Amino acid sequence: MKSATLGVAIFLSAIAFSTAIPAAEDEPTSKCGVAPSATLDDGKVTIAPGQVICLRVSSASGKLALTTANGDTPRNEVFVIEMSSEGDSTMLVAHNGTTNIIKYRAKFQPPGHKKWYPTSICPVQAGIMGFEQWPHGITTMLLSDFRVLPQSAEMSCD
Repeated sequence: MKSATLGVAIFLSAIAFSTAIPAAEDEPTSKCGVAPSATLDDGKVTIAPGQVICLRVSSASGKLALTTANGDTPRNEVFVIEMSSEGDSTMLVAHNGTTNIIKYRAKFQPPGHKKWYPTSICPVQAGIMGFEQWPHGITTMLLSDFRVLPQSAEMSCD
């Protein structure tokens, strides 16, 4: 009986250890430079389903500066955005590795349209992921007006 209890304890310890440390492929930055990349131009991101962009976020004098992140970028300066679609649904996931709350604006183009439609986006808290989902297809999104919100800011999705 003692060996069965020991075996169960070792098994449970192994499960706890394997879930405590994320695997490399679970790291948001593991897709940087590997997955098809979205574009960054003049502070605006253009992204389509299946694309990822890794941004280096820095701020000076209250201004937010975005550049493309690389493998040498400190993790606490990386903001990763990935877009996916499944059936008629579209999802945008933002991994905020910074110590700041980041807010941005978004517009989208549905399939077969050239017009841009604004959509609401929630601020992405420091150190977590933000999920946005739409119950329809989107061919392209334009993300702009990236900014840092004060810690005391209201977390409104607009």
